[in-house]
This record gives sequence, C-alpha cells and structure tokens, in this order.
Amino acid sequence: MLIYIILLLLTFFANAVFKPNRSRKGKKYFVVFMFGAIYLVNALRSPAIGIDLNKYYAPHYAQFAQIPWDNLQSVTISGDWELGFCAFCKLLTYISTDIQFFIAVSSAIIVLPYGYFIYKNCEDVVFGTFFYIAYNLLFSNMNTIRQAMAVSIVIMGLAFLRDKRYLRYIAVVLVAVLFHKSALIALVLVFLDAIKLTPKRLALLLIVLALIPATYSVLFNYLLQIPYLSESYDIYKSGMHAIGYLNWNSLVQFIVPFVVFILVWVYVKPWKTFDDSIQNKRRISFTGGKIIIKRNRIEKGEWTDSILGFGVYLAAVCRFFVFFVFVVGRLSQFFVPFTMLAFPKALNKIEDSSTRKIVRYGMYCVLLVYFLYIGFTSGDILYGTVPYAFFWK
Repeated sequence: MLIYIILLLLTFFANAVFKPNRSRKGKKYFVVFMFGAIYLVNALRSPAIGIDLNKYYAPHYAQFAQIPWDNLQSVTISGDWELGFCAFCKLLTYISTDIQFFIAVSSAIIVLPYGYFIYKNCEDVVFGTFFYIAYNLLFSNMNTIRQAMAVSIVIMGLAFLRDKRYLRYIAVVLVAVLFHKSALIALVLVFLDAIKLTPKRLALLLIVLALIPATYSVLFNYLLQIPYLSESYDIYKSGMHAIGYLNWNSLVQFIVPFVVFILVWVYVKPWKTFDDSIQNKRRISFTGGKIIIKRNRIEKGEWTDSILGFGVYLAAVCRFFVFFVFVVGRLSQFFVPFTMLAFPKALNKIEDSSTRKIVRYGMYCVLLVYFLYIGFTSGDILYGTVPYAFFWK
C-alpha cells in the first residue's frame, strides 16, 4: 500500500507547490505531475498486479502475434474479447510481444484521458485527482483492462457531448464499444442531455431508485436476452457476479455519488439555470444606431447543470444495483467522472463558509478512510493491486 499512500501524499504536496486552483499554469503543472506519477505506477507494475491482468491478459497477449487477422477473437476459449481490443493487441505485437509493453501502452490510454478531462473540466483539479485515487478508480483501472480502456475512450469523447456535437460523441462511443460492449450505456447521455432536470423529475428519479429492489431481476434478465449482450454477459446469470453485496465497499461507492446528487439538487438547482436561459433567450443591444438581437446559448466548454445531475445520478444508480447484482456496478465508471465535476460546483454554491468546510473536509475524510480501508483489508481480493510490485522484481 505504501506506493498508493505516497500518491495520495503527492496530491497534497503538488497542491502546495503548484497551487493549481489559483492559476492556469499551476493547474497544468499539477495535472501533468500527478497523472505522470499515476501513469508510472500503472506502467511499471508487475503483470501480477491486477486480477484480470494477471489471469487473462498477461497469459494471452503474446499469442496475438501468431493469430491471423481473420481469427483474432480465437485467442481465448470463450472468444468474447471484443474485436477492437483484439486488433489493438495484434498491432502492439508487431512492435513487441513483451507483456510490459502492453501494460505501458494500455496504461497510457487508461490514465492520461482522466488527467486531461480533469484539467479541462474540473473546477477543483486537486479534488478530481484525489477522487481518482481514493474512490478506487486507480485500483479498478489496473484490473479491468478492456473496460478501463473503453471508459477512457468515452472520456476522450465527452467534450463532444458537452459541446452538443452528438454525432462525433456517438462515433467515439462506438469505438469504445469495440473494446468493451458495456460502453453502449454511455449513449444514454445523448438523450439525457436533451432533457432538463426539474424538481418533479428529480423526485421521480428518487422514486425510480427506490423501485430498483423490486424490478432489478426482471430488467437484468431482459437485457441478457439480447443476443449481442448475452454473448459476453450470459455468464453473469449465475455465480459471484449475479448476486449482490452489501458491505463497506459497496455502501461507500453508492453513498458518495448519491450525496453529490443531493448536493446538486439542493445547491446547484439545475432547473434555475435552465429557467434563466429561457427568460433571457434574446439579448437586445444598440450599436451604430442599429438594434441588434442575439440569442443566448451555452458557450462551448461549459457543462450544463442538468447533464451533471443526470451523470451523477446514473453513477449512483449503477452503484445501488451492486446491492442486488454485482456486475451492474461496473457500468458506473462511465458516469463517475461527472462526480468529479459536480462536487466542486455544488461546493462553490454553498454560501455559508462553515457548511462548505464541513462538506469539503467530510468528503475528503470519507474518501481517505474508504481508500485506506479497502487497501489494507481487501485490495488484494477485490482488485489484486495490493501489495504492489514493480515489474523488475
């Protein structure tokens, strides 16, 4: 655990040195320094670090060099690895069949998009980086390689969603699907971006959350009847992934996004910003004796409060499903990045300084305790990331 604790301490050290939330240059230096360090921890790890990496990817990677292009998915007995990922591995073997090369390249694809996303979008890059480590995105991404790559590819396309370039965003998601089919869930954001959160809809979302215990099995079984999904996920009808878990890990991973969702509801009030834009759809100005009427619109580079609320809600819903069927929890990673954006935004909306401090430090404490608890008690069983080992040992 020592190297992961050092990463957390580096977050506070880099904050003190670069003061990232005060200047753009400091922000850039902080993100480059921190995600450079996170990347090195990922890239220099032993192939034994990460359950899936050790069990599936490390033993099979070199085999892609011998497999013809028209039969790439035959590398595994099940043949359920997506074609895009298989093609990615095949291309890498032209350069090197060393598993460490695969780890280094895949780690770059997995880690660096998070850093860029936080730099470009997060009001508090220190929190975003701390969250990445402490909410165990770090551990998870060192384990589930294919899905982690798919999530990062979607993250690279989120700028298109933000700027309403839906076709480009959909194209990026479809590329991610070639690495892991679960990326299909990210398409729901296109539809939600056209819907505005209102108090009534927020209440409805909470009702839907409450209905999950009674409906999850029907929904899950229905989805597994779809041939495209059943090919890869039929195994989750039984076994450890088909049952739910209620423990400290599943509880905290649900509570964090759910609390952020409530903070968005109480302090950000997404419907207010939408109402303001409706009331001020046109701006009238007088220039050179002429009357100029301009329509207001959301500037590129700005997330709507509504989509932030929906994103955090979906992260909470996916984690809530873990109480009943474990595998759905993995879908939350496509929406967790919105938590990094929504929490600092909600925090800045809290006018009372005492309340703001309690919420800020409360979140940091919960994440820190959770990270240390998981790391020292079950980081080996859940992720295979503890104890850490460099590849040369």
